[in-house]
Amino acid sequence: MLPVAYVSHELAGRLRIRIPERKRDKEYLTWVSQVLSRAEGVIAIEVNPLTGSLLIRHRSTTAELLRFAQEQQLFALEAPDTGQERLLNLAAEGVGKLEDLVHRVTQGQTSLNEVLFVTLVGLAGLQALRGHALGPSTALLSYAAGILALHRANSRAQ
Repeated sequence: MLPVAYVSHELAGRLRIRIPERKRDKEYLTWVSQVLSRAEGVIAIEVNPLTGSLLIRHRSTTAELLRFAQEQQLFALEAPDTGQERLLNLAAEGVGKLEDLVHRVTQGQTSLNEVLFVTLVGLAGLQALRGHALGPSTALLSYAAGILALHRANSRAQ
């Protein structure tokens, strides 16, 4: 099975590929470097065994270099796992649970959007009373208007 790699940094003429499974594997990284150096347009490759990465300076395109690496079966290229998608999925799950709770508590009479709308309007009022009428209060009202528009669109759709 090929080790998993991902592009961690890319600029014109520069490409950094990380292969986390091969950290500290100087022999493997040197071999990959030697093979990649045969790709058209490669100027130089720096190997960093401590991070398991290769910095490739080139006159080619990233797509051409990665296609060459795949043809040579150097590694399996995947998108980096930044945790962002996982975090967004957790947030969406939490919002769904909160929506269910609001429906249960209000016996289906109120949606989470309505609760958020009222909360944001209240916070905007509080900010205005504190003398912050042109900053945060306008932002909160803007958010509330967005939620209201979303609620009205959902109501029409149902």
